[in-house]
Amino acid sequence: MQHTQVISTAALTCKVAELADQITKDYCSHPVTVIGVLKQSFIFMADLVRVLEIPMTCQFVKVFTENNLLTQEITFVSQFDITDRNLLLVYGVMGTGVPSAYLVSHLLDRRPASLKICTLIDKPMMRRSDIRPDYIGFSVESDYLVGYGLDYMDRYAHLPYLARLQMHS
Repeated sequence: MQHTQVISTAALTCKVAELADQITKDYCSHPVTVIGVLKQSFIFMADLVRVLEIPMTCQFVKVFTENNLLTQEITFVSQFDITDRNLLLVYGVMGTGVPSAYLVSHLLDRRPASLKICTLIDKPMMRRSDIRPDYIGFSVESDYLVGYGLDYMDRYAHLPYLARLQMHS
């Protein structure tokens, strides 16, 4: 399977810096718990937290989706207290928003001080919920992108840029 680069490493670096600057301004030195939604967020989140200029802690969650998005099961990789904390959920890709809505609902039940969402890739045309990210790296239509932590069948996540897969039959 071939791929074509669509967003360069330099463009990713610039976008991460831009997002970090906005997040830093919005939180005004208030501590934040940055929560990476595994597994596609890991490279993006690592780069983002290295340039944020606010006090923070980092955690991870994984959302397992079964039965065509009809049932979601949330597994916390680490149990952590979020009561009265500012939360920043970090996604690699936000598509339908259905798993995100489920996760946000569960996190809000635990009474955080605030909850915002940051995603590297937003696919608003796919949205089937009211969830909207607060911080968006790139909006795309429906392209299947790989690289920079995003994979296809556990391949291509290592690419230092984002690429569109060319599916051949």
